[in-house]
Amino acid sequence: MKESSKKKIKWIILVIVGLILVSISSVVIAVLIAFNQIHVNIDFIDYESEYVVPDLPSDIIETSVDPNDFDYEEPEDEPVVEEPDNTTSNSGNTSKSGSGKNNNRNTDSNYIKETPIYKVAPKDENIINILLIGRDGGRSDSMIVASYNKKTGRIVLTSFMRDSLVYIQNYGWNRLNASFAYGGPGLTINTINQIFGTDIQHFVCIDFSGFTKVIDSIGGITVNITEAESNYLKTQCNLDIPAGDATLNGSQALVYSRIRKGIGNDQARTERQRKVLTAILTKVFNEFDIAKALSLMNNSLKYVKTNLSLGDMTSLLYDFMNQDSIHIETFRVPADGTYANAYYNGMAILKVDFEKNKRLIEEKIYK
Repeated sequence: MKESSKKKIKWIILVIVGLILVSISSVVIAVLIAFNQIHVNIDFIDYESEYVVPDLPSDIIETSVDPNDFDYEEPEDEPVVEEPDNTTSNSGNTSKSGSGKNNNRNTDSNYIKETPIYKVAPKDENIINILLIGRDGGRSDSMIVASYNKKTGRIVLTSFMRDSLVYIQNYGWNRLNASFAYGGPGLTINTINQIFGTDIQHFVCIDFSGFTKVIDSIGGITVNITEAESNYLKTQCNLDIPAGDATLNGSQALVYSRIRKGIGNDQARTERQRKVLTAILTKVFNEFDIAKALSLMNNSLKYVKTNLSLGDMTSLLYDFMNQDSIHIETFRVPADGTYANAYYNGMAILKVDFEKNKRLIEEKIYK
């Protein structure tokens, strides 16, 4: 072969390699830019002193009916946030829930309050617990802890009821979902860990618009619809979805997952949310290869906020997709028989037996 031909071939190879490197670099840069936009760099801090959950307030009024079955006033999107009372951090029944909306709050729907997360040692190095938050403005409409066992592939999805009366450090007794309005995902994580003895350190937060887009990006999900749900969707939501296995697009899945009044209470609503999340995970695992799953993760970054690192997310996705099989279980806190419907400070709440639920969580997630 002539020397000139060899040089041509060499230059062609160099150009091809250069184009490949440029393409890869462009993808990497795009992913890093997207990640920087969604990553929330929340600090991890040590407890300054032992945390003690105070006794439940004495003025809780129990009721034999579930207020969620009726038309009661919904909680405001975000409670009035006063400066924390650091003099009563671990005791007392001071309530600062107030009513009405906080006129000084940040109106950016993507804004995340960055309350530091207390460091908690993992109970099992193989299990990672991630708090999944579905937000509706300033309020956490749904809170599901996804517990993934990297060794076995087992996943437990645990809904934490938003109306559970809990002690929120520095703010007093209030519904659990008020913790997000007061201090973002960090305060919600701290509250759940403190009350229920969990070891959550990470979160993924998504709003309703992003939720629908993610489902649409995977081609919808298949969910089993009951006759009662089908009738409700038709009469109340103008959606003609027959009972049985139905493929839902993003907006339909959102409507379905938010059904509450007239067809079960908030407990039934959280069950529907877990069904939707189970359907998403199952479809991705069964129908996507690793390249397609990575593409989905990259395209979904713009819809979420998280404190997971890019390396952690990629590693978890690879681990999840390389499992031989997955097993998904669901759970709810408080569990049946461990709470009472009640009122406190004019709010419809759940009076929770914390110790019973701590034991059930231990058995369900770490067994």
